[in-house]
Amino acid sequence: MRIRILLASVLVLGLAGVLWLDRACGDGWILLGLAALACLWGMSELFGLLAGIGAPVRVLTAAGALALLGAARSSAAAAGLVFVALAVVLLLVALTRPAPADGVREIGAALFALVYLGVFPAVLILLRRRADGWEIVVGLLACVKAGDIGAYFTGRFLGRYRLAPRLSPRKTVEGLAGGLTLAAATGALLLGPAFGVAALGGARGGLVFGLAAGAAGALGDLVESMLKRAAQTKDSGGVLPGFGGILDLIDSPLLAAPVVSLGVLWLC
Repeated sequence: MRIRILLASVLVLGLAGVLWLDRACGDGWILLGLAALACLWGMSELFGLLAGIGAPVRVLTAAGALALLGAARSSAAAAGLVFVALAVVLLLVALTRPAPADGVREIGAALFALVYLGVFPAVLILLRRRADGWEIVVGLLACVKAGDIGAYFTGRFLGRYRLAPRLSPRKTVEGLAGGLTLAAATGALLLGPAFGVAALGGARGGLVFGLAAGAAGALGDLVESMLKRAAQTKDSGGVLPGFGGILDLIDSPLLAAPVVSLGVLWLC
């Protein structure tokens, strides 16, 4: 537990430093670079969890995810066109597989990887392009990680009822409640009084923002647990002691990004 807390503190400080540099530069290129690094690293782990993806399709999917991130730096329309083009190319490649069943499995896995580590991170880049984008992205990451922290400690000390025992035996209903509470409080304080994001309308909107981010983050965590269970492995990687791999760190914000993006677009 001590190693986990120490490493988590170092990672949070490191992320805070990167986000500060991104704000200082003012153009979002630092966040884009961080997203690209996480995308490539996460893609290598995801390919280890997903079966049936050949080497050519792996390269094409990873390159396509990076292309999506770059296109999102320009506009949502550009990212959409890139995704459609990549989907068509992947379908054509799947048609060349000797067995139709292999093609179906490969295109399904490849498209999932492209959405999971291409489209979802690209949403963060699109959010960053807004006038208040830096505040929204920082708020999103803060709320999601607050939800993780709240769920971990509440579940550890008060957890009794299992949330999803088939996917993640250690997650509890009490942990989920604690995580959502801390995520909502973080959103209310950070995006209301601290950042004053006008689109959210103050602390109340920030509270809803944090609650949505925390709930989506918890769902994203369960999705990655499902992937690991299907692959019969405990962690997506072994690089980070106490955490696992990069996917174990970014699974929550990956799903929270599109959910929060839809909410912000609806409010605006």
